[in-house]
Amino acid sequence: MKKFVILVIMLLFSVQGIADEVASKRAATEKLLDLFDMDESYNQTIKKAMRMPIDFFESQNMPEEEKIQAKKSVEKSVKITRENFSWEKMKPMFVDIYVETLSLEDLEGLIKFYESPLGQRFVKKQPQIGEATMSKMQELMQKIVAELDQATQQALIKIKTTTAPDEKETVKQTPSLDIQKK
Repeated sequence: MKKFVILVIMLLFSVQGIADEVASKRAATEKLLDLFDMDESYNQTIKKAMRMPIDFFESQNMPEEEKIQAKKSVEKSVKITRENFSWEKMKPMFVDIYVETLSLEDLEGLIKFYESPLGQRFVKKQPQIGEATMSKMQELMQKIVAELDQATQQALIKIKTTTAPDEKETVKQTPSLDIQKK
């Protein structure tokens, strides 16, 4: 019986130690995210991402009434997305990911780096890095849009030629994408 009591006491201390480590990791993660200016960075990224579909429809060669309807639809989707992906709602997920992925030692090392002058300069450069990345990705997408459009058109032609005659009428050709650089 004495061994059982000792085992239970050891188990309780072990559980308490794990809980303390998780709490320490959560606190370190919160501090790290603050040093990243993660809330501001995240909100800016979401804002830019939500603007992309609106810009896309505005750049299309389509009747103005269709643009207005498409824009209204996109704006509703953007509102729902912003509400569901706000930093306040997403932060717990980020904290959980960091806690599950990084050790306390890793988190403390990252904090030390991001508290340093170099780390702070890196944080301040992140918006520029993000902008440059987005710009380069848009350039890449513009280069492959015609190729993607052609592949889609070929697939639709293949579907039309392999579909029974009465089914052909239900397969409609999709409009081609017209992405223009602003």
